[in-house]
Amino acid sequence: MTTTTFSTTLADIFTAPSQAYRNIRGSGGNPLLLLGQLLLAALAFYLFYQGMSAEWLVEQQLLHAGELTPAELETTRAVMAQTAPYTAIIAAVSGPLMLLLMTAILAGYLHLISKISGDFRYQDWFGFSVWSQMPMQLNTIGLILLVLFSETPNMPLATANYASLNQLLLQLPIGAPFYTWAETLNLFMFWQIAITAIGLKQWCNFGNGKATLLAALPTLLVFGIWALLV
Repeated sequence: MTTTTFSTTLADIFTAPSQAYRNIRGSGGNPLLLLGQLLLAALAFYLFYQGMSAEWLVEQQLLHAGELTPAELETTRAVMAQTAPYTAIIAAVSGPLMLLLMTAILAGYLHLISKISGDFRYQDWFGFSVWSQMPMQLNTIGLILLVLFSETPNMPLATANYASLNQLLLQLPIGAPFYTWAETLNLFMFWQIAITAIGLKQWCNFGNGKATLLAALPTLLVFGIWALLV
């Protein structure tokens, strides 16, 4: 893929995803795009945590720790206080690793459901998955901007989920049964599902309904089962 084609595709994935998937069809992906996503995730997590005071971070983590006995509270507080200075580094490493793992799993899922076409390799679907996650990169950029323009580095941990269903719509308090579920369900995920469906339609000639269902199925299963267990 040439620099011009890459730049055009980068714009098309947001404005004309069908054309974008046409451009990358069978290309095997772009390592630089994946590297950029991993570095962006690392930067966002590092910036988010690195300015927080240890005391603030521990208190924020305890808010999400659930109900603890006095003894458990003191033990948990001590452990958190020891790890607090390293939270930014830990998050900057674990965040990109989780992104890489999720990309690999998504690629495997897409490769499996596309077997009926037989035209693509796993590496093609890995590249497809990297491009499909571009809406989530906007979410990451949004977090970086929130951190950079914040008046204080001591931000609530929930700020990382600023585009969650909970913060934008439900406003459930910490400790509510569906709080974590609603905080994890990010509205950018729906954009990702939409362009993934467009990509499946473009690559595999699926109908609109089938492409949408297959694109949404992993999210529906994860959040559906999670909701049943709450």
